[in-house]
Amino acid sequence: MFNWLKRKKSIYNNWNFGDIADFDMIENPDSRQFVNKDGTRVIYVSALHVSGGDTFLTDSFAGKPTIVKNADSWQLKGAKKSKNQILVCVISVSKQDDIEWANNFFDSIAPR
Repeated sequence: MFNWLKRKKSIYNNWNFGDIADFDMIENPDSRQFVNKDGTRVIYVSALHVSGGDTFLTDSFAGKPTIVKNADSWQLKGAKKSKNQILVCVISVSKQDDIEWANNFFDSIAPR
């Protein structure tokens, strides 16, 4: 009948986020955050829908992430692509030892 009665599918359903079972999810209008129990690991993701096919989704969106040191934490910043979507991801960790975990988690994110 009318499309406005249908429930819109979440664009996050197109991504597999690996093991986040012990994380609390915070749902924002344009993003999601996952925070572990002690707050030392925070995952921020925002999925952007791109219209018009894959013409804008070049390999530059799927490169190696960067790691930035802030005053009290490290941040891994990267993006992944799938058909008509770009997933922007920032993973903040409070310990330098967790950078490897952040890299492994980022690598595990995959389109469904």
